[in-house]
Amino acid sequence: MHCGKEVSALAIVWVRIDDRLIHGQVVTAWSRECKCNHIVIANDQVAADKMMLTVLKVAAPPGMPVSALTLKRTAELYREGAFDNHRILILAKNPHDVLELVKAGVDIPLLNVGGMGGRPGSQPIYRNIHATPGDVEAFQELARLNVNVMFQIVPASEKKSLSEVLPGYARKPGGD
Repeated sequence: MHCGKEVSALAIVWVRIDDRLIHGQVVTAWSRECKCNHIVIANDQVAADKMMLTVLKVAAPPGMPVSALTLKRTAELYREGAFDNHRILILAKNPHDVLELVKAGVDIPLLNVGGMGGRPGSQPIYRNIHATPGDVEAFQELARLNVNVMFQIVPASEKKSLSEVLPGYARKPGGD
């Protein structure tokens, strides 16, 4: 999975955590960089909120389809090949949702973490990214499951690995 690069039949071209979902950075930077042709929001609460989906569709690039799916439905459609022949940008609100997708069989070799705002129990870990102890545990588990967790706000900004942002938390080569 390489944003902006040609990929084989792999339908998911980018997976990003951004608790704001669709906003200026996603519209102007990531969707263009990834050359995606469909945005899938994988989150149970957003999938159940028709008003929120309407707002997100308005915020998307003109002509860009936007779907809000439950985590279960996202994984089902992935396994069924429904995303094939598309260039899907998956947006998640938190690492727990991404972890659930991976455990359900969605192949996510690279995770871009770009925006997790401050909330009760969270601490800043990198620029505008805040994490709770549970978020850190989810990042750890994703790394153990061979997901390359990478922190990058916009395509032009510096990339930071999980081990750079949270020293000691990244999966070590050859072990847990």
